[in-house]
Order: sequence, then structure tokens, then C-alpha cells
Amino acid sequence: MDIVEARAVVKTYDSGSVRVQALRGIDLSLRRGEMASIMGPSGCGKTTLLNIISGLITPTHGKVLFDGLNPALIGLLFGLAASAAVVRLIRSMLYETEPLDVAVFATVAAILLLVAAMACVLPAWRASRLDPIQALRTE
Repeated sequence: MDIVEARAVVKTYDSGSVRVQALRGIDLSLRRGEMASIMGPSGCGKTTLLNIISGLITPTHGKVLFDGLNPALIGLLFGLAASAAVVRLIRSMLYETEPLDVAVFATVAAILLLVAAMACVLPAWRASRLDPIQALRTE
């Protein structure tokens, strides 16, 4: 079974009158344990492809599966698990039903920091249509 599968993936960016097709019908299959590298010249879509596979951005057309699941669904499941950890932490702090679990507290803190970082970075990144490093630069 393929761990990563991408079929006919297309990504088009529209910025006003300019339309840039970053990916044009990419097909990719990687089996569990297989190693691969993605190489090409600057601007050919390497980062865009990896961002689509990881679920950070969605393809304009095509299908991507990560271990048989849509990467966006994996993010949703992660969010639900994080929510359950937050609820457990709040219950233990408010009602003292169980001793404060340091592992749960550390997990919730890490999740909150990750969410805060993503909330700051992703909107700027998406708005800039540039790579993440460029999106973090202030002008």
C-alpha cells in the first residue's frame, strides 16, 4: 500500500490579472519505507507539492492521500485529539477530579503554542503567495 499518493495534482494561484500554475498534473506514489527526493530548479513547485502532501494547502484539482487519508482530515483528527486533551486539563484544574497530569499539561501547552504560531504565520504566507521564509519577513 502507498503511504503517499498524489494523482493529477494541479495548483493554480490567482493574484489579480496574473495566473500562475505552480503544479500541472503531478502523479506521485511512495510506499512505506521508501525514500525519495524531490529536485528541480527554483520555482518549479517542489515546496508547493510538499505543502499539499502535508495538508497545509489544498490542490486546485487532483487527489492526495496520506496513508489512505486526506491530509486535511488528519489535521482535523489532530485538532479533535487536542481538544480532548484541553478538556481533560480544564476538568482536572477546575474540579480537581484527578491530580494534574504533567504530560497532559505539556501537551496542551505545546498545542496552544503551535496553534498560535500557525495563526500568525499561515495567513501571511497564504496572502503573500510566497515561500514561508518570505512570508515571515517584515517589510
